[in-house]
Amino acid sequence: MKRISLLACMLLMLLCGNVYAQDLTLKDGLSRIPFSKMPYKERNLPIGYTDGCIVNIYDGIDANVYEDLQCTEFDSAKKYVDFTPEVYLKIALPNGLYLGALSFGGCTEYRTDVLFVSDTNGRVKDTLECCVLNGELAVKQYEVKSTEEVIIYLMIFEMPMSLKWTEYSGKAKALIGHIRKTTYRISSESRFVKVKEEDTVSKTFSSHLLQEHNLWEPEAFNMSY
Repeated sequence: MKRISLLACMLLMLLCGNVYAQDLTLKDGLSRIPFSKMPYKERNLPIGYTDGCIVNIYDGIDANVYEDLQCTEFDSAKKYVDFTPEVYLKIALPNGLYLGALSFGGCTEYRTDVLFVSDTNGRVKDTLECCVLNGELAVKQYEVKSTEEVIIYLMIFEMPMSLKWTEYSGKAKALIGHIRKTTYRISSESRFVKVKEEDTVSKTFSSHLLQEHNLWEPEAFNMSY
């Protein structure tokens, strides 16, 4: 798998204010970051963001790290120390639990985020993959509505071959696909429950749009539900 420079890795760890050797639990990480409020949606964490916390919780939550745009070729994040997750989101739910998010990928161009519901001690009730990026290319994103609903946006490619990240990063190539919008609610059992699924019309679009626009903006891709 590709890696960005060692310098970038070091800078990331300095910004987070943590090192892998600290071996922090999810409870530790949650206690070190501020609360966020609903609604929430964000493509990339802001430059200079220092509110994330690297944690070591591979026994509790894992993530797939994808090689291709279709998310069919992947490996487990727990196999690689570079993919140690960073907890960056903590939202208080009315029932006293937390809605949080972890980002796997560390100092690489790969990124997979996982939403979770946990108690205040970091005991995880349920998880939901919510974001897949590679560099600036986005194929899955999410938002949390003020109604506590979670919306997942996924670009589904209608092309038979595997589309490697390296073949499309920084290049303008034609793609065919549509955006799937899936709505979840958090149940009384603290589970992510799918409420509905909607698909846009299929269109041909430039791969540059995956770098320049968010998937919650279907009009940018000339798509509509």
